[in-house]
Amino acid sequence: NIIYIMTKDLDELLCKKYPEIFRDRQAPMNKTLMCWGFECGDGWFALIDTLCASLMHPVKQARDAYQSRLDTRQRIETGSVTADQKGFDFLKDYSSDAAIAAAKLEWEQQQANIPVAVQVKEKFGTLRFYYSGGDDKVAEVVSFVEFMSGKVCERTGSFEEIGQNAKGWIKTQHVSLSHNGKDFNYVEDEELRNLLSEHRFTNEPQ
Repeated sequence: NIIYIMTKDLDELLCKKYPEIFRDRQAPMNKTLMCWGFECGDGWFALIDTLCASLMHPVKQARDAYQSRLDTRQRIETGSVTADQKGFDFLKDYSSDAAIAAAKLEWEQQQANIPVAVQVKEKFGTLRFYYSGGDDKVAEVVSFVEFMSGKVCERTGSFEEIGQNAKGWIKTQHVSLSHNGKDFNYVEDEELRNLLSEHRFTNEPQ
């Protein structure tokens, strides 16, 4: 049985990019299981990175909307706005005290909704991303990425010729990593695999 642990550089990169989500990465084991690191192979780095980017996207949108209103207010106050009366009135409404307050509140709410990772690991051949906080939308994103991990090699990140073993510790991996093809079940059917193989190098614009 092989248990992969994500390499140190990729571990540190995820924590650097998403400090809010992985804020407990160095916390003691009586607080979180993130103290053990990312308990999966490097092949799932891109999945975890994409998952975290998706989780942080609403926060970024809310922050940018708030900042945009502040910037517009400043432009109006410094007289650097060039617009007709209709456009000027729109910008005044866009950067009013009420609009700025509402945008700030939305940003704060999105920040409060950021999930905190409790454990990231492989289990039964797929990614498990356990967390605290969040809402139904967070749960949907996490569930989808966990599902997709069952089609990506945990070790290499490849998404072609992927399968799982039926015996022992289940791993999702490329066929080349199987034991001579024995006890290896492709996750995609033969017809789809053949189509992907045929069009791998023929997808140039016609």
